[in-house]
Amino acid sequence: MTREDRPFYWALGILGGGYVVLILLLVLANVFKLNLEGIRGFNTPEVWYAVWFSLLTSTLSAMLATIVAILIIPQRVRYAVFTAVLTI
Repeated sequence: MTREDRPFYWALGILGGGYVVLILLLVLANVFKLNLEGIRGFNTPEVWYAVWFSLLTSTLSAMLATIVAILIIPQRVRYAVFTAVLTI
């Protein structure tokens, strides 16, 4: 890390750290807001189906994005090599 990179890393740390702190505060606010009656409301078939469906779709989306990235990378490399050869 050079001296010129330090302001960038400081800004990145402050922004990223602030983002993490805000997310943690949101989670803590939800935890303190819930009572025992509110927690029992999560134990319904509709909520379990919604959680299951959300996990399924996010997993499928991540798998599809990985497959597309694996298929696109060789094309991008080939294009970069081809354009480099043309400029010589």
